[in-house]
Amino acid sequence: MNTKFTYQGRKYPYHPNLSTARAVELPLAMEVMERFKGCRILEVGNVLSNHFEGMTHAVVDKYQGPIKQDIVDYTAPTYDLVISISTIEHIGFDEHRYAGYPVVQEPCKFVLALGRLKDLGSELFCTWPMSYNLNLDVWTLARSRSLFDDISFMKRVSRSNRWEEAGWEDAYEAKYNQPFPRANVIVIARLKNV
Repeated sequence: MNTKFTYQGRKYPYHPNLSTARAVELPLAMEVMERFKGCRILEVGNVLSNHFEGMTHAVVDKYQGPIKQDIVDYTAPTYDLVISISTIEHIGFDEHRYAGYPVVQEPCKFVLALGRLKDLGSELFCTWPMSYNLNLDVWTLARSRSLFDDISFMKRVSRSNRWEEAGWEDAYEAKYNQPFPRANVIVIARLKNV
C-alpha cells in the first residue's frame, strides 16, 4: 500500500491503522496544530485527543468533551486556532444520537456553529464528509466560499483507503458509503480571520 498522500503539493503519511477518512484528516490536522504549538487552540468535537496522547488544547464537545457545551452557546476569548475534524456534519443533524436521545433535527444549526467558530478563532481549519448531511452539502456547494478562504477536497480512490486531491465536480458527485464504506469525499476548509 502507498504510505503517503499528496495534498496541495506536499506529501503526508497516512495515519496508520485507520480505514476511514481519518487516515488523511489527522495528518493534515496535526500539521496545522504544529504550526500553532504554544498558542491558544480550541477543538470542536473531541477527535484529536482520541488519536494522539498529550494534547493540551481546549476541547468543546457537547457529549464527549472536557467542555460539555453546545458550540453554538459557547463563549470564550478568541483562540489563535479553531479546529474541527468531521464534526460539523453532525451539528443539528444527528448529534442527539450520541446521548441516546431521539434525533431532533435542526437543519440550519451547522450554519450557526460555523459562524460561532469564525467568531472564536483567528484561523479555522475544518473537515467534513460530503454526502452525509444533505443540508451541509447544499451549503458547501453554494455558500461555503462566502465563509472560508480555501475550500479543497480529498477523494477516496481505493478499497485500501488511498486518497487523492479532488475538485468541485467530485464534491457534486460524492456518495457516502459508495463505492467504499463511509466518507468517499471530504471537505477541507480554511479561514484566516485577519
